[in-house]
Amino acid sequence: MKRTALVLALVLMLPCLLAASLLLPPQYGETWLAALPQKAALLADDAGGKPRIVLIGGSGVAFGFDSGLLEAELSAYRVVNDGLYAGLGTTIMLELALPDLRPGDIAIFSPELSEQTFSDWFDAEGLWQAAETSPGLLARADRSRRGALLAAFPDPELRRAGFWQRGEKLAGS
Repeated sequence: MKRTALVLALVLMLPCLLAASLLLPPQYGETWLAALPQKAALLADDAGGKPRIVLIGGSGVAFGFDSGLLEAELSAYRVVNDGLYAGLGTTIMLELALPDLRPGDIAIFSPELSEQTFSDWFDAEGLWQAAETSPGLLARADRSRRGALLAAFPDPELRRAGFWQRGEKLAGS
C-alpha cells in the first residue's frame, strides 16, 4: 500500500515539477555549474573554421590549461577549453562534448587524479542544475543515465522552487 501511495504521489507531483521547471527563472546561475551551457556553446561554435584543440575534463582543465598560450604557440588551431567541474563526472563531460567534435579536432582528455573521476560515476542532480538554462544538454547523456537523471529530477527542482519562493538564488563559491 505504501508503495502505491508513493507512486501515486510522484505521478501527481511530476506535472507540477515539470511546470515549475519550465516557468521558474534560473536559480543556479551564480554557481560554478551554470557555466556548462556557455562551455557547450563555445564547443558548438564553428567560428574561424580552424581545426580545434578541445580540452575535456574537470576544473583541472578549466584552471590548469592556458588556452591563449596554446593558441599562440599552435596558431593553426583554435583552443576550446571544455573543462568544468570534476564533481559532475568525467564520462559525462565526454558525453556532452562528443556531438560537437569534428574531423580534424584534437581532443585532449584530462581527468582529475581521483578514484571518482576515473570511474563512470556522475552527479545526476548536478547535471540538472548545470543544464538549468539549456535542458537540451541532458539529452546528450548516454541512455544508460536516463534512469538516474529521472530519479534525480525532483530534488534540484524543489530546491529551485524554494529559492524562488524565498527570493534568493544559490550563491556561488
